[in-house]
Amino acid sequence: MLLGFVLPSFAQNELQYDDETYQQKDFFESDFKEEYLNDSDFDYTEYIEEPSLWQRFKNWATLKWNEFLNWLFADVDGSNFWSVLGFILKWGSIAGLIFLIIYLFAKYNPGQSFLKNSNSSELNWTEEEEIINQKDIPKLIEKAIADAEYRLATRYYFLLILKKLRDKELIDYEYQKTNEAYQKELSKTVLDDLFSEVTRYYDYIWYGDFAVDDSLFVIVKKDFEDLLSQIPKTKKNE
Repeated sequence: MLLGFVLPSFAQNELQYDDETYQQKDFFESDFKEEYLNDSDFDYTEYIEEPSLWQRFKNWATLKWNEFLNWLFADVDGSNFWSVLGFILKWGSIAGLIFLIIYLFAKYNPGQSFLKNSNSSELNWTEEEEIINQKDIPKLIEKAIADAEYRLATRYYFLLILKKLRDKELIDYEYQKTNEAYQKELSKTVLDDLFSEVTRYYDYIWYGDFAVDDSLFVIVKKDFEDLLSQIPKTKKNE
C-alpha cells in the first residue's frame, strides 16, 4: 500500500527536458567595434616623435660630456704612480687650455674697441685717458670757449673734474667706468650733489647732443667751477 503511494508521486516529479533549440542572444550591436575604433577617446596608440635637430644635438653633447668625465676620472688609483701622474697631466692640460683661452680673449677681445667707442663722438675712450693723463685741460677749455665750442668745453670740464677727483683720491678712475659708479664713490662726501648736477649737464650736452648757447653755458660753467673749487678742500668720506 505504501509502495503504491510512493511510485505515483515519483512519477509526477520526473524531470522534464527542454527540447527547444538554443538561440544565442547578441548583447552588442553589430557595429559597436567600429564605433569605438573611430572614437579618439578610446585611441590608446602611442606615437613616438622623431627628435628635433636641437634635441639630437643636446643628446650628443650630453653623451660627449659623459664620455669626457669618464675619461677624466677613469682608472684613478692612488696607489699607482702612473695613474696619479696621468690624472695630474689631464687636469694640468685642461687648466692650461682654459688659461690660454682667457688670455687670448683678454688680449684680442674684438669687443673691447667697441666698448671704448660706444659712448663718444668727437673723442673716444682712448683719447679721454690721454687727455686726463697728458694734456693741459685748462688750456683746452680756454680754446674751446674762445671758439664757441661749448659742447666740447663741457666735455673738457668734466674730464678735468675726473682728473682732480682722481688726484685727490676721491674716486678710483678707470676709463671704462660709468658716471654712476663715480657718483656712488662720492655719495658720502659734500661733493655728492654738485657732482650729480654737473654730471647731468654733461650727459645732456655731450651724449644727448643738447645745443648750448652763451647764456646756458654761463650756468654750466659756474657749476663746474664751483665743484673744482670744492675738490681741494674735500677729504674722502667727508
